[in-house]
Amino acid sequence: MFPHITLRFFSGRSLKVLKWSSVFYSIYLTSIYVFTPAIGFIGNILFPNIAAPDTIFPEMLMAYTPIVFAALVISGALAASMSTGDSQLHAVSSMVSTDIYKKHINREADEYKQYRVAKLFTVILGIISIIIALQKPGLLGNILALSNSGVAALAPAMIGGVYWKGATREGALWSIIIGEIVMLLTTFVIKSPLDLMPGVWGLMVAFVVYVAVSKVTQPVKRTEEIIDSINEFFYSDDSELETT
Repeated sequence: MFPHITLRFFSGRSLKVLKWSSVFYSIYLTSIYVFTPAIGFIGNILFPNIAAPDTIFPEMLMAYTPIVFAALVISGALAASMSTGDSQLHAVSSMVSTDIYKKHINREADEYKQYRVAKLFTVILGIISIIIALQKPGLLGNILALSNSGVAALAPAMIGGVYWKGATREGALWSIIIGEIVMLLTTFVIKSPLDLMPGVWGLMVAFVVYVAVSKVTQPVKRTEEIIDSINEFFYSDDSELETT
């Protein structure tokens, strides 16, 4: 559900590539969310009094692996962070160019004009990100935590929009808004009940709001057509798609 990941899915040259990209991306994310905390737990055992916990992984590499191997792994991690960073800049600048500039500032803008605006905002947002990273490095951790919890509140609208024909635009909008508000409240204002992560409460509230609001509002007739077309697309193979 991250925008920069969604953009990568659209770059697939065929339906087969798109389907397998989804499979491998799920495996990749699962490995990250399993092995990353595991490394942290192990590092806490090996270096219980480390002054900078953020450096636990490089410290483990330097202490227990050959220097060449450690350098390669750290370089790979740096390359991965750069890849993620430029993808996110691309996604945000594209959204600014398409959803803000094209819709609200210059409705007559052609693709080249949108491209130039996206390039400009890539530079501007990149500079802002560098300034924040240098001035407030601890803020990046908070932003990352909020982004992961915030994405959870988007899940009902994203999944329901693909599979539930009774979903409505109002249900999706209010589930996202209220879900994010609950996530922020349980992060900064009140202690999260039952010691659950704030993102879990945002997800649950968003789901309830999504279903409740969709039940009392009228779905657009085209919603059913879109869902049918999506299902037809994903449950067909490349040969069927090419002949239609």
